[in-house]
This record gives sequence, structure tokens and C-alpha cells, in this order.
Amino acid sequence: MKQVLLYGFCFVLIGSLSLASVYEEGDTISEEHQNEVFYQCYGLDEDGEIKLADYLGKVLWIDLSATWCSPCYSAIPEIEDIVFNWYENDNVASFISLSDLGMPYSCEQWGDVGYNNIPMIIDGGDGINGGDVLWNWFNTNTAYPSYVFIDHTMTVRHMIDNTDFSVELANQWIEEMLNEIGDPPPIGPTADFTYTANYLIVSFTDASTAGDIAISTWTWDFGDGSTSEEQNSVHTYAEAGTYTASLNVTDENSESDTYTEEIVIVDPVGPTADFTYTENFLYISFTDISTPGDGVITARYWDFGDGSTSNEQNPIHAYTAPETYAVSLTVTDENSNIDTYTEEIEVVVPTADVQESPINLPNDFKLHGNYPNPFNASTTIEYDLKENREIRLSIFDVDGSEMEVIVNDYQLAGEHSIVWNGYNVPSGIYFIRLSSSDFIQTKKAISLK
Repeated sequence: MKQVLLYGFCFVLIGSLSLASVYEEGDTISEEHQNEVFYQCYGLDEDGEIKLADYLGKVLWIDLSATWCSPCYSAIPEIEDIVFNWYENDNVASFISLSDLGMPYSCEQWGDVGYNNIPMIIDGGDGINGGDVLWNWFNTNTAYPSYVFIDHTMTVRHMIDNTDFSVELANQWIEEMLNEIGDPPPIGPTADFTYTANYLIVSFTDASTAGDIAISTWTWDFGDGSTSEEQNSVHTYAEAGTYTASLNVTDENSESDTYTEEIVIVDPVGPTADFTYTENFLYISFTDISTPGDGVITARYWDFGDGSTSNEQNPIHAYTAPETYAVSLTVTDENSNIDTYTEEIEVVVPTADVQESPINLPNDFKLHGNYPNPFNASTTIEYDLKENREIRLSIFDVDGSEMEVIVNDYQLAGEHSIVWNGYNVPSGIYFIRLSSSDFIQTKKAISLK
């Protein structure tokens, strides 16, 4: 214990100043009074606010004292004995209501008589002039100090003054009231969940917290008639909409809780089909320029309007006749969303004017020799086409392997020439081949480095 303060004062009865107590033994403290705020001036939560309602569900005892009261001062060791006896019991609480601070002691001086921060003290107000609220509620019509014992239901069980008070009696009353509380009810789980939505597919994650014991079962209701008993579940909704999803959790004590939340499901944005094309007479090169929506485009279907189709992204299609064709491209994404774009294209094949330039049209298909030959870096290849035709002009090595395709296209009748860049070709013998559906011609070319 700290050194006891040696301030001198006299014992003063205040019986003539006290009013009749608001409460008697057996009365339940009103909610209004339970929630009245008092201000702490000493203790672990110094300057904190205190309400009787803070102690609902616990045993509470209060020492009603005044700083000028000699018996109050002398009772400090007894008060601390009781406080320490129940200090580790969370269901027992106590504090001192100390009135008339500074007459002569301050709140801190009164508290420092014993152990640091014990007991907890609140400012009891002006007791001499009748301003001590708690004294007015619970006084015994005699003198300071007085004591009140309140049970877990906020019912006044005992009010006693200092002449009849003892540590043994206080401990007995506290023990009796504690026994009435019994075991606290089990603390159950708190249900909660989070989710992430990938359009119609929603991943639900349990975020519940256990109470006194582990959670043993989970029951999901996804709001569309579907349920699950997995802890974490993935659910696919049939269509977009707002669904009320709930999670019920139950622990091993059969305590349960339910959390409910509205889930908004939206349809994914689908792709937009589109294409461009370039014409080379009957040969049309199509380029897919579709834009994806929320999912990657995974499939393409071309309808060229002449009974032919393709699943390539950028196909080349050879029409058999000049005409107007309705070409469509259908694209499908990973979410099974589909879009189709259709465009009419006109295939036109120009014809040679024989009357104006009959001498310019060859009479046969012919591959001429290349020049120069032998060559070093490049050589020119000439060939004749007597009519419009799809042709292939390519280079082969001595092993018969096709090394390079120079032309693979639909070309008009006439005389043609093209330069083959053989800069990277090693010295050796090579073969130039001109081919179409009904003819093949080959010429030998020599590269010298």
C-alpha cells in the first residue's frame, strides 16, 4: 500500500441533508437512469464515461462516499480488498461515487491512497448541497459511506450503510448474485460471405466467424431455387437478374446464424462481327475485324454466298463466276454469345478486248527462261497466259523441295514478268515451275555467287 494521506477532517453526518432514496431493495433501475452518463476521474479509463447500462448482465456494487467523510476514508482498505477478491471475474464490476471533490481531497489523491488505478472512481457531484445523483438514488437515509449491490438484471438487491457493512457480507452477496447469473449463453457463429461474379458464374466465399466452437455446416440458398452445402461454392445462374442469396451456418452447439445479400447478375456483352475484303478478280481476301465483348472470340464461320464456307479467321475464297454474293461472318465468344455481319460483294472479272489488242494476247501458256542466267543476286522470270487463269509460280531445289512461292494468284491473260530476289540463295541449280490446273512447265536457273 502507498503511504496513507494524513489530512485531518472530522466525521460528518448528513442525515439531515439526505432525501429519501429513489430506489428500494427489489426495485429495477429504469432505462433512463441506466443510461445516465457519469464521468470517471480515476482508474484505468480515466476521464471516460460510465453508465449503469454498461454493466447489464453483471453483478455491480457501488461505494457511495464523500471526500470529507472520515469513515469513507477509513473504509478504503476494505473496498480494495473486495475489489481484488473479484478482480479477475469478468462478471463482477465496481466503482466509487466520490462527491464533494477537493473538500479536502482530489479524485487522484483519494485513488492514490491504495494501489495505482484501483478502484475506479467517478465524480459524485455536490453531495453537501444534494447534487450527488447516485446517493439520491441509493442512499440509506443515514450517512456516507453507503453501498448498493445491483444484480445482472439491474435490480437493486442490497443497500447498506457503513455501520452494518463488512467485507464478508459483501463477498457473500456478490457470490449469491453470481450464482443467479449461471453459465453465460454460448456465443454462436456470425454468418457472412463475399462473392465475385463472372457474369452468370458467381463464386461464393464463406467469411463467417465462429463463436465458442467451430462451424460445422454451411447451407447456401442462391435465390433461384438452387442450394449447396459446400463451405465455398461456385454457382451458375441461368439468366441475368437480381437474386437474394443467403448463407446459414451452424456450429457444433447447434447455434446458427444467417446472412443475406442481394446479388446482381448481368449478361456479358457479346462480340460484334465485321469484316473487310479486297478483290483480285475471282479471288477475294476476307479480313475479320470483329471486336470482342466481355469474352474472347473463339469461333468464326464464314458463308461466302455461293454454297462455300470456312472457319478460318481470314480466308481467301475463289469464286467461279462474276456475280453479287451475300457474304456473312458469324463469330462466337467464350460466353457462347453470337453475332453475325452480312455484306453483299460484287465479284467482277474484266475481259481482254481482242479487237483492240489482238497481237498482245499469247496463243499458249508458256514459261520463258529467266535472265540473266546464271545470275548472282536476282533474275527476271517471264511467262505467257493465253487466258485468265489461277497460276502458281514457284522455286524448287535439286532435291525437288519447293523453296519459295513467287506467285499464287488469279491473273489475266497476257505477257507477265516478275523479278526473283535470290540474294540469300546459295550457289547451285534451281528449277522454276509455272503450273495451273491443266499445265506445268519447268525451267532451270543457275545461281553463281
